[in-house]
Amino acid sequence: MLKQIIHSHWDVMRWIRLIAGVGFIISGFMQRDTITGLFGGIFLTQALFNVGCCGTSACGPTYPTKSRFDDTKDITYEEIK
Repeated sequence: MLKQIIHSHWDVMRWIRLIAGVGFIISGFMQRDTITGLFGGIFLTQALFNVGCCGTSACGPTYPTKSRFDDTKDITYEEIK
């Protein structure tokens, strides 16, 4: 399953995270800066496992499977004089 997550659904945002992660890790090694390397590791992990800041699709809107309007009935009106 982990192999399937890593090898599927590579979109533009995932590629950007991968490039940023590798760039920050290289920059961290060159400058001997631990924080920059850790920041790159976070981006690289997000890219490899296809997760964002809140997890996979956790920040996106949720769509209900059943509409809340399915239970409505026809309304009949009674004319009052």
